Formats: sequence, structure tokens, C-alpha cells
Amino acid sequence: MKITSQKLFDKVVQTIDKISSKDKIAIFYDGDSDGICAFTLLRKILERLNKSIAIVSHEFHGNVQFTQKHLTVWREQGISHIITLDLPVDHVKENFTFLKDFKTIIIDHHPSRNKPEKKNIILFKPEFFTDMENPSFYCTTKIVYDVMSKLVDINDLTWIALTGLIADYCWKDWEAFLKEGFKKYKIAWKDNLWETDIGLLTKLISGAGAFDDKGEALNKCIQSMYNAENLKDALQKLAQFSIVNETVQNYVDHFEERAEKLNDDKLLILEVKTHYKIVSPISTAVHTSGKFPKSFILVIQTSGEFVKLSARTPEQWDANKILQECVKGFEQANGGGHARASGGKVLKKDYPEFKKRLIEILR
Repeated sequence: MKITSQKLFDKVVQTIDKISSKDKIAIFYDGDSDGICAFTLLRKILERLNKSIAIVSHEFHGNVQFTQKHLTVWREQGISHIITLDLPVDHVKENFTFLKDFKTIIIDHHPSRNKPEKKNIILFKPEFFTDMENPSFYCTTKIVYDVMSKLVDINDLTWIALTGLIADYCWKDWEAFLKEGFKKYKIAWKDNLWETDIGLLTKLISGAGAFDDKGEALNKCIQSMYNAENLKDALQKLAQFSIVNETVQNYVDHFEERAEKLNDDKLLILEVKTHYKIVSPISTAVHTSGKFPKSFILVIQTSGEFVKLSARTPEQWDANKILQECVKGFEQANGGGHARASGGKVLKKDYPEFKKRLIEILR
């Protein structure tokens, strides 16, 4: 991987470096494993640099829509800078209107849709500053790590960057960095990195987000990650969420017998029935197991009036584009993410049509 726009990269570094002790920062981040790792890393480093964080929020996941209410709070609290992590803020053009009076850095690796007109809003995505064939594999945590390492020594925080990379399945593009990190922490290398200590940490973070408790477990997880002094400490602090991993593993172990097989096994659909919100960790675990290398994996779960979706695909399909196409025209639906890993939701009444569209696309 080569940096193709050093100017853009340096602009982000300089913007953060110039934040004064009097300035106030608002941080919005995705509450998934990559977003949490990116936030943990950024928070720890900003505090080392004596920067003041006034607002933190993981209220968005997938779609981002800022409102007048957000703007009012930012102004009341004297916010000067806004940093967003692993959130496709640019997918809703109106967001730029709410951000126009703040120095903003959008750090994200989802495919871009719109560009800001104001120079104070920096859209920092790998597609704009690297030559990567698939920029989505430059996860947000690694971007934060690379940027902030230009400002302060963060060698003791490498374990967080490794966790973010494994969480978002960015293994192949960063193998050298990962192997160096594993050597540093004396962790044995495995073909399936989910089976390592750092892989376990990613599962525990995902597990915390699976509880249907209005975010209480997830907030405990986020605070525990921040309080953790090292990888071992993080594993101990997050061990309380391991019960979810047992449920996930049960579905993974019995995936082949329970999944609906369509299109000569090109499409495998598993319906999950549990109070845990685990479609994403299951789809990831099944995909990374290597047992279904040529199949489009879709895990679904009914929640209220919606059917939640999580897709993982081999290289011949683009899950991001396929889910976007399959939810087109449905009310209150969304779909997309990355080429190999995407998610979304549709109303229960629309799921049969969604499934029909997916079957047709994958024929």
C-alpha cells in the first residue's frame, strides 16, 4: 500500500495537532468492533496530547443523520471540532450542512457518495489517499493508528490497532503489520486469526453489543477497553461477555445443517432465533471458517417489525452493491457496507421480496 495523497494525510495530522487546549471536540463513532477500537485509540491519544473531548456518542450504526438537535447541543457546549469514526457521514449530503461551521474530520473506509464543499470538512477515506485496490480493507482503527503515530509515541497501543484489523477482516492487506504485532505480543500466528487472543478480544467486543439491554453492556465494554492497560487486561475485563460467544459458536458449529441452501449452494441463509443480536458475529465466523469459500452467506434475525441482515461474501460478489440493490424502494430499509461484509434491515413484510431479489442476482 502506498500513500497517493500525502497532502491530504498531512492535512489531517496537522488539523489534529493544531487543536488547542481551549478547543472542545465531539466524537461520533460506530458501536461495532472497528468503531470502538478506533474510538478507544483516539481517546487515549487525544488525552495524551492534552486535547479536550466534550462529547462522545455511538448513537449511529450504518446510517448517519445529524439534526438541528445535534447542532444546538454542539453550539451550547462550545464545540469547535468534530471527528467521526467508521461512519458513512457523506452518504447523507445534508450532514455537511450541519457540519459547515465546525472543523470536521470524517475518518471512514466505506465507499464515498458525496463530497463536502466547505474546506473545513475533511473527508478522509482510503480511496482518496492510497492506491489500495480495495480501500475498505484499510479499517478506521488502522487509519487512526497511522495518523496519530505521527504526533506521539503509541507503541504501547498497537494491540488496539491489531484488534481493529482482525475485527473488520482486514487480514491479507496488512499481513506484515499483523505478523510483526503478533511477534511483539508473543502470540502464535494462525491461518484463522479469530482463533487467537486478539481474535478472542474482537469476539468479546461484538458480544457486548449483542445484549438487548439498551446499550448497557456495550457501554461497559467501551469503558473497559478504555481502562485496559494492555491486551491481557482487556481480555480479563471483557471476559464477562463470553456467554454470547457460546451462543454464536453453537450457530457456527451447526450452520451447515440449519442453513437454507439455494442456487446450488451459492446462497446460504441462516435464520437466528435468540434474544442476542448476533447476526454479524455469526456471519463473520462462518465466513472466516473457510468451510464455504464459494457461498454468499446471509444471516437474518427478526427484531420487532424488522428483519436484520448480515452478509459475507467471497471475492466474486460485492455485498455492498448487492444489498443496496435488494433493498431499493423498501420503506425504512437500508443495506450496504463493504464489498466482503455488509449489513442492513428490511421490514418483515418486505423480506420475501428481498429474498427473491437476492436469489435472482446470485443465479
